[in-house]
Amino acid sequence: MERERNPIIRIWGISIGLALAIYGAVSIALGLQKPEAQAHGWCAAWLCPEEFSDRRTSDLLHESAGAGAAGAVSELERALVFDAASAYRWANLGEGFLNAGNLQSARYAFLHAVAAGPRNPAILMRAANFSFSDGDSRKMMQYGSAILRDPKLDDYYAPTFLTYARAGAAIDEILELGIPPERVPAQAFLRFLIGNTKGDRAGDAAAAWKWIAERGFQDDGLTGEYVGFLLRNHEGERAAETWAGVNASGMRDYRRTNWVYNGSFEAAPRPSPLDWRIDAAQDVEAKRVASEARDGRWALELIFDGRDNVEYHGVGQQIVLTKGRWRAEAFVRTDGITTDKGVGLRIYDPAEPQSLDARSQRLTGTQGWTKIEQSFDVQQDTVVARIEVIREASLKFDSKIAGRAWIDSVEIHK
Repeated sequence: MERERNPIIRIWGISIGLALAIYGAVSIALGLQKPEAQAHGWCAAWLCPEEFSDRRTSDLLHESAGAGAAGAVSELERALVFDAASAYRWANLGEGFLNAGNLQSARYAFLHAVAAGPRNPAILMRAANFSFSDGDSRKMMQYGSAILRDPKLDDYYAPTFLTYARAGAAIDEILELGIPPERVPAQAFLRFLIGNTKGDRAGDAAAAWKWIAERGFQDDGLTGEYVGFLLRNHEGERAAETWAGVNASGMRDYRRTNWVYNGSFEAAPRPSPLDWRIDAAQDVEAKRVASEARDGRWALELIFDGRDNVEYHGVGQQIVLTKGRWRAEAFVRTDGITTDKGVGLRIYDPAEPQSLDARSQRLTGTQGWTKIEQSFDVQQDTVVARIEVIREASLKFDSKIAGRAWIDSVEIHK
C-alpha cells in the first residue's frame, strides 16, 4: 500500500518544487520581491494583497512628493505589473509621476487610467484634477463633461464645477466644453454659480442663464432661483426683465401697465420672489378661490377664525420700481370683518422702510367690491419694494378678528 502512494507523493513534491523554482526565478529576474517579502519566502503582490492596500498606496503617493520619490514610484510601477487592467493602479502611478515632477509619464499613465475606466467617476475626477495641475483646461473639461453626462453621478457635479472654478476657465469655454447640452447638468451648473458666485464673477451666472434659456432648459424652479439671485445681488431691473421675459405670453400687462405680477391671481403662484407667496397663519386661512372674483375667474380669499388679534401679512411679492410717483390700488370685498382693523395693502422698502412705507385704507364690516388705493413716491433710482395684503393688530379690547375678505385686481402703476 505504501509503495502505491509513493509515486503520487513524489509527483506532487516535484510539482511544488518546480512551481517554487519558477516563482523564485521570475521574482529575482523581475525584482518584484521586497526584502521583507523575500525573507518570508512566499510573499509577492499576488499573494500579499495588503502590500498595496489603500493605506500603503496613500503612503507611497505621499512619499512620491519627497526625497523618496524614486522608490515610491518604483513601488507604484510594481503594483501595476500585477494588475495592468486596473484604472486605479494607473491613476495611482500617474499621481506618483506628477508628484515626482515627471509630467510626460504622468500624462501617459492617466491616458491609460481613463481608457481602463472610461465611465468611472472617481477616475475621471482624478484625471480632470491632473489636467488642471498640468495646465490643460480643455482636457480637464473633457473629463468633467464625461462625468456630467450621467445624471446618476450628481454627487460628483459640485467637485467638477469646483475644479473648473479653480482653473479660472472663462465661462464661454466652460459652457462650450465643460457642460453637456443637457437639462440636468446645465441646471446643476447654474445652481452652483448661484450658490458660489460673488463680485466680478456674477456675470458668469448671467451667461449661464442665457445659454440655458436659449436651449429651453429652464423651468419654474430654476427661474425663480435665478431671479432671487439677481435680486440679492442688487440687479433688480435685470431680475424683473428676466421674469417678464419668461412670462411674456401669460402676463402681457406686467411692467407695461401693472408692476404687480399676476395681480388678479389668475395663475397659481410659482416659486419666485416676483410672484405671490400665499402663506396661511395659525388663525388665518389664505387661498385662491374661483367664482368669487371681480375680474376673471380667481381671487384671493382670507378667512379669520375669530380666535386671536392677528397681525397678518402672509400674502405678498417683491416689486421692482424706479424713481417717481406711483399709485397702488386693489379691489376688496368683505363679509363680517370684525374689529376696527380691517384688510388693506402695504407697500414698503424692506431695506429702508423709513424711505418707503405706504398703506392704503383697510376695510371692515360687510362691503361689496370696493376700490382701495394709495399714492407714494420712490426716491431712489431703483428699489426692490414689497407689496403685502395686511391686517394690523388692533389696540382695542375687542380685538379678535373674524370674517372673510376677498382681494382682486391688485395694481401698481404710474
